[in-house]
Amino acid sequence: MLSFRFRQGAAKIFQSRFICRLLFWGLSGLFILAGVIKLANQHAFAVQVERYGLLPAAWIDPVALLLPLLEVGAGAVALLGLRGGLETLGAMLLVFIGVLGYALWQGLEVPCGCFSLDDEVRRHGVLLALLRDLAMLAVVVYLLVRRRGSDIKA
Repeated sequence: MLSFRFRQGAAKIFQSRFICRLLFWGLSGLFILAGVIKLANQHAFAVQVERYGLLPAAWIDPVALLLPLLEVGAGAVALLGLRGGLETLGAMLLVFIGVLGYALWQGLEVPCGCFSLDDEVRRHGVLLALLRDLAMLAVVVYLLVRRRGSDIKA
């Protein structure tokens, strides 16, 4: 009986328009914040991009500039409720998950570069970043499903 009531309560929370908007604003804000941090120190971010070893040297600096601009732009588009914003965040997360999965598979000990540009490599940093991105992707999928047939803009 208690577990049934708990499930009903949890279902109401996750169907709440307020919770959906909170998740939506939080996700959009995280992308904007991550992009701004990288733009503030493009050189440090370029060094981190280079450590993954996925791009030719000539592409490092352009990617280190364009990726944070795309994060800020996509976060802003999503936050404003414009068409394609949430889908763009999801697509970017899929790319990030692929890169982090590659780093984990290759055994690379590199900092994620997601929200901090410190050179410090924390133990299990790539795995934790991968799990965080998977959780954010789950939020995107949840919001896309909830958006269908509702007035939640994304």
